[in-house]
Amino acid sequence: PFLLAQDYLVYVTSGSGPASSVKAFASDGTFIGDLFAPGAGDVNWPQDIIFLEDLNKVIVSGLTNGAIGSFHKNTGDYIVDFASVPLGPTRMKIGPDGLIYVLQWNGNGKVLRYQTDGTFVDEFTSIGIGGAIGMDWDNTGNLYVSSYSSNTVRKFDSSGADLGIFISGLQGPTNCWFDPVVSLSLIHISEPTRPY
Repeated sequence: PFLLAQDYLVYVTSGSGPASSVKAFASDGTFIGDLFAPGAGDVNWPQDIIFLEDLNKVIVSGLTNGAIGSFHKNTGDYIVDFASVPLGPTRMKIGPDGLIYVLQWNGNGKVLRYQTDGTFVDEFTSIGIGGAIGMDWDNTGNLYVSSYSSNTVRKFDSSGADLGIFISGLQGPTNCWFDPVVSLSLIHISEPTRPY
């Protein structure tokens, strides 16, 4: 039998202002180039990326330009804005229902949902979360959202109803995710060492 090693690329959001881009690296860390030219599609301070393989595009949230841009996944050519998100889009994830969930940084923006073609679905959560920067679901469909500005992780049920503060007393929590290997879901929280 043959054992095949699969090569891969690593994409990193980088920079703020006109030099913002998504950089591509080979699996050994060698810099390949920018996925798209810095400043393309007016993406400023990119936060997250999602590859939509069946649509041949990648979407990139731009914190300070209030939009999610879409680009051709191979050429990096700007296509069009996927969505306008005036309160500053941060993290994006495809949820258990196949919709794209988007967090907002400014004010008390609710978690937004979109179809993969960019069609707005709804404001999913019953309340907003200021400084929202990380999210994940447990194995029963509850959504957890970390708030950098309030130092908390808030819990919502599978219909978006607020179930209150799940964790408090953190220092600028960013990402959160559940370990799928642990039989009882184990939540992981990232806390930066410096302000965002």
